[in-house]
Amino acid sequence: RGYLIEELRNDKNFEDFKVDIASADIFVASLIFIEDLAQKVVDAVTPYKENLKASIIFPSMPEVMRLNKLGSFSMAQLGQSKSIIGDLIKKKKESDGASFQDSMLKLLNTLPSILKYLPVEKAQDARTFILSFQYWLGGTTENLKNFLLMISEKYVVSENMKDQLEEFKIQDPETFPDLGIWHPLAPNMFESLNEYQDWEYNRKDIKAKDDKTPTIGLVLQRSHIVTGDDAHYVAVIQELEYRGARVLPIFCGGLDFSKPVNEFYYDSIDKERAIVDGVVSLTGFALVGGPARLASDTVTSSSPYIFNVSLRSVYGMCGMLADGDKATGFKSMVVAQFTGIGLQKDDNAFVLYDSADGQYDDSTSLSAPLSTNSNAKYKPEYKNSHIKVTNNAVIQAVSVFAIGYAQHFVSE
Repeated sequence: RGYLIEELRNDKNFEDFKVDIASADIFVASLIFIEDLAQKVVDAVTPYKENLKASIIFPSMPEVMRLNKLGSFSMAQLGQSKSIIGDLIKKKKESDGASFQDSMLKLLNTLPSILKYLPVEKAQDARTFILSFQYWLGGTTENLKNFLLMISEKYVVSENMKDQLEEFKIQDPETFPDLGIWHPLAPNMFESLNEYQDWEYNRKDIKAKDDKTPTIGLVLQRSHIVTGDDAHYVAVIQELEYRGARVLPIFCGGLDFSKPVNEFYYDSIDKERAIVDGVVSLTGFALVGGPARLASDTVTSSSPYIFNVSLRSVYGMCGMLADGDKATGFKSMVVAQFTGIGLQKDDNAFVLYDSADGQYDDSTSLSAPLSTNSNAKYKPEYKNSHIKVTNNAVIQAVSVFAIGYAQHFVSE
């Protein structure tokens, strides 16, 4: 039986969850990063952990990860003392600033090949955990089937029962790139921008790209692609191409989508020059989702998020400025439900065109107020803006409203 983590907020669901845990042989959990719900999982599973034949927890908060148990393999001391897995993850994080999940992903490509040659039982159980993670990340029906078969064979089914059953035909995990480019018509995923562009330029089903052809970047979740739950992605790509655009659909295995953005949305030689004209995220997450690290002078790991803000001024106050020179990384920020009222009562801010002499008059030569005259124009030095973007910054804007500004959106 399965539960969405948010379902545990309901008292009845939580009681049912505890009953199910009490009678379970295998417990599997993943991506539990909400503190109060993580504690609920720990409280429910801990009393029955020793009775479980296998408990497999994929990237989650440390207290949940400590519930891992596969034979002699455990993460009970994770974050509290030295351990092989913990030390490797720590080194990865220190060397390149990777998140916990990203550190685990990087271990996948190297650790199993090392552990499988070690005769020590604990090393073999650790290898089983890493292989389980590979199956889980693969996400396909076959991968999940083989994952459960492997766990059942190693930890659940007794030797006597194995003799009565057919041989377990367990296939190796089908793996996919951690990040790359995907197109529904392409024969495979691309890990190189040049390879994707070579394939795209040779397509016969769309018009050749010219200087007026926009390129739209699409940010996708790998889990939807590998499981075949990609109909919404296909529909968006088809519609954009039908309207004459080229698409550059990227994905990654974790929740840090800034990595494929930096890898594939900039020129391979000039890393300051973007090769897309716009970016649409179809992930349901911010550019960096999950437990992102915070920093004030970079958006390598997370984008500043301005939400539900109102600004009112009767003397031309400007709204928001995103200056790309003030930060490193993707230089992005998110703004939603930002209402700005930037009225201007100062008559000195306006001029009025006189059709009789073809000149513009200001408040020094006119007696009537200009601030309430709908035909009056802003003087250049008084122009105000609601949202301004400069120096290669990027704004993700949703539901923003402007009243009275000289300019709503400005890009420099």
